[in-house]
Amino acid sequence: MLAWHHREPHWLTHAPSHNLVTILVGLPLLAYVGGWLLAGREPRVLARQPLD
Repeated sequence: MLAWHHREPHWLTHAPSHNLVTILVGLPLLAYVGGWLLAGREPRVLARQPLD
């Protein structure tokens, strides 16, 4: 990146930290909530009787 912006290195000084933190925290949280909402529920009674 420094070779590309050698005349204007100030582009590399300010990282979009707010956006990165939002992605790093929000994406796993969104995946957890989506998995919880879309997950099926277990049946109340088993379809087969257990073997003795």
